[in-house]
Formats: sequence, structure tokens, C-alpha cells
Amino acid sequence: MSAKGQSGTISIFTFVVMLTLIAITVAFLYMISIRIKSSGLELASAQAFWLAEAGIQKAIWNLKTPVAGGGQGENWTTNGVTTNLEAGSYTMVVERWDFALATNGASATASSKQGSYVAANAIDGDDSTYWESQNKPTGGNPEEIIIHFPYTLTINKVRFLVPVGSSQQAPKDYTWEVSSDGINYTTVKDVKNNSR
Repeated sequence: MSAKGQSGTISIFTFVVMLTLIAITVAFLYMISIRIKSSGLELASAQAFWLAEAGIQKAIWNLKTPVAGGGQGENWTTNGVTTNLEAGSYTMVVERWDFALATNGASATASSKQGSYVAANAIDGDDSTYWESQNKPTGGNPEEIIIHFPYTLTINKVRFLVPVGSSQQAPKDYTWEVSSDGINYTTVKDVKNNSR
């Protein structure tokens, strides 16, 4: 083979090697750019998660801590409180969610009613309305209200609200009973001489 032929072969080989190296370099740089973008997304995702977690924990603390202790108390609601942190900010929105509301699927029946003070008033979400029995309950003649839920749940609190300006008081003697079928009931609370 002549020197000229060898030179042409070497040039083609060199060109192929250069193209291969360039392709490898471009692929490597592309993979690095994808990894950098991915790392940025992972970091942003982690920051968003921890900001949301911070907002949830702060809202829980505010709800569990009475106003006297620096919190907001269990009846606190807000349309939005924004807190800025170094990594960003979060906005707490706290709304009242009462499982025993008609709007959430609950219904109510009672042993009697006084005028327009029907059982449904106890679950309408309006603190100014209420249920009142026709007769004053006694040990021999108790009155009852039954709240029906469309799902199984754990009850940890029941509130007795006395209407503003009313001389009436919260029940002194009462019993809480629960049932999963509406037929068989189990007593979970039996209170006598309630003073609150």
C-alpha cells in the first residue's frame, strides 16, 4: 500500500475515532444534565414535602394547645395563615369538619320534640339551633336523640351547647350508647349529676 493510501486510511480511522469520542462525550454530558435536573426535582420535592409537614404539625399544635398556652384551641379555623421559612413558605388552612353534620351524611331522630326544636337541629352546624325534648327527662321517663352516621367512626368528643340567653343547662344525667347495626347498643358513658 502506498503512503498516500495509508494516510487516507489513517485519516478515516481518526475521523471515526473522533466521531465516537464526540458521541460518547455528548451522551455523557446529556446524562449529567438529566441527573442534575433530576436532583433539582428531588430536592424541590423533598422541600415541598417538609414544608407541608411543617404546616400540618403547626396546625395540629395550634389545635391541641389552648389559647392560654400560646395555641389557638380546638375550635380554631383559618382561611389561610402563611409562614415563611428559609426553604420556602407554607399556608395553613384549617376548616371545621364535624362528622355529625347532616351535610356530611349524618341524620338524627329523637324520642320527642318541643315545637320547632327538632332532632335535625342538633346536626345542622348552627350553634344557635338545638333539639329540645317535649318533656323534661327523668329517670323513669328518659328522652333520647340518636345520631346516625353513614360510616363507622370513633367518637372522642360530644359537645352540649346551651343556647345563648337560655336558662337551660346541659344534661345532668345522661348515657352514651353506640351501635354498629342500630339494634344492639353498648353503653360507653354513664354520667350522673353532671356539673358542667
